[in-house]
Amino acid sequence: MASMFEAMARHRPEWLAQGILMRAVETEPAVRALMIEQLGENLPREEIPGVTEEEVTEGGWRADVCVAWKHRTARLELKLLAGFTRRQEEALKRREVDLLILPSKEGRELPDGLPVLTWRELADAALDPCLKQLLAEVSASSTRRLEEISGTELEQDLNSFVGEREERRWGLMYRFLSTVHQHLNEEAPTEYRASDGWARTPKGEEPYYGFCFWLGDDAKPRYWLGFWRSNNTKKPVFGLSAPSERGPPVLFEEPLSFNAGALARRILSEARGYNCQPR
Repeated sequence: MASMFEAMARHRPEWLAQGILMRAVETEPAVRALMIEQLGENLPREEIPGVTEEEVTEGGWRADVCVAWKHRTARLELKLLAGFTRRQEEALKRREVDLLILPSKEGRELPDGLPVLTWRELADAALDPCLKQLLAEVSASSTRRLEEISGTELEQDLNSFVGEREERRWGLMYRFLSTVHQHLNEEAPTEYRASDGWARTPKGEEPYYGFCFWLGDDAKPRYWLGFWRSNNTKKPVFGLSAPSERGPPVLFEEPLSFNAGALARRILSEARGYNCQPR
């Protein structure tokens, strides 16, 4: 059974999590105190700050949430399932983010001294029962990696995605691709650079669900990974492509076995081999 957070979130969990956090900052003194402590600021605990969303920073980064006290404004970045994109990493290094909200602090290489809180810590601080439950469910949902997906599950999720004609951010495909993304980060932390966004993209006449990435510092080739229907069988497949003049655009299609770790290793092997081909 879906949690209350999942049922309310539908396809855009990050929007709901953003709203839950904003409400917690506005109404929960203990949540504000926890944030002030992490920021290392001497701010009045009783002051209720202004809270806004999607504020553009001086360097052009769009902060998920801004919390404005009278003498201090904190820019927050919120993370749910996926790892950091290249632009997010650059914003962290430039210190355009003052406070990071993560599913977990483990396994993350972050700039020294960057204040970090987890969704679980926020849930523990909240007093309102509904907010506490929702924050806890954000934490529980965020930390569930999906290492495998069956062909039947993929067929159902892809059909739902195609039928709705909109981005589907909370389905099994999204959670599985987030897990593949994390494996790629772990396997090739200095090579792998993911795109800034995940979106449905036309692939021939069939919808494609996934994202693009690069290996190394070169802007080309740009690789695409994700789910689509095979042109030959019309069955759902997981695949890797590199549209360019250097050869066939599809490097592989996997119709049967959907294991995130194994696919991440195959992606790296195929992409590295493709990078070595004459240009």
